[in-house]
Amino acid sequence: MILQKTVQVHRLNGEETIPDTAVDVEEQAIQSVMVECLHKVLTLLTEDERWLVDKLYFQGISQSDLEKESGISQQVISYRNKVVLRKLKNLIKK
Repeated sequence: MILQKTVQVHRLNGEETIPDTAVDVEEQAIQSVMVECLHKVLTLLTEDERWLVDKLYFQGISQSDLEKESGISQQVISYRNKVVLRKLKNLIKK
């Protein structure tokens, strides 16, 4: 069995390097803070707004499938989605 490794050649000095594929601690910390912030602002939404976010983003249901499931027109779902996203954006900025 032959093991292969990914090697990158530095463009300026021609040295070979193996890219660091380890988890970036800083990026992981930023993502953790962002998730915590999102959870906090989600609690500030109304029950109907949280329902819409859950269906579209956490359950991954399309707007047209949600129309069939709920009886709410796709146009209304789209409009409400835009309103909720704008509200979340404003809450996160605070």
